[in-house]
Amino acid sequence: MKKVMFARRSLAVAFAFVLLTAHPSSAATASDTYELGVKSITNKSRVSNGKVALSHQWCVDKYAEENARIMASRRVLAHQSLSRILRNCNLSRVGENIAKGYSTPSLVMAAWMASSGHKANILNYRYRLIGVGAVRDQYGRWWVSQVFGTR
Repeated sequence: MKKVMFARRSLAVAFAFVLLTAHPSSAATASDTYELGVKSITNKSRVSNGKVALSHQWCVDKYAEENARIMASRRVLAHQSLSRILRNCNLSRVGENIAKGYSTPSLVMAAWMASSGHKANILNYRYRLIGVGAVRDQYGRWWVSQVFGTR
């Protein structure tokens, strides 16, 4: 009987530990999935057009995430200060694509690839870094910022 009680207590302690140490951000969110989709399609588009795939970079990603959050909260499509990103991320070149209202990564990428300016950013051979932010507003509408950079 003592062994059963000890085993149950040990199991309960282990279960409580898992619950207390599990981090909610460890599970992929809808935003994470959207962002990964945009990055994946961007790199497929680049490679199929003879360009190198872009690497995820934390600094440009931080600014992409921030701008997507700001646009969603204000419900205004707006570019951010690229000079701030150049300076703070220690880059020599930076660009940004923004969008709102596209329900999937495929749709936002199709729209950007159909626009000469956005497509030029995606296929710019000088860019090596990428960050993507995607946030849904209170109405379920997606706001997306894609930031590119070069050291």
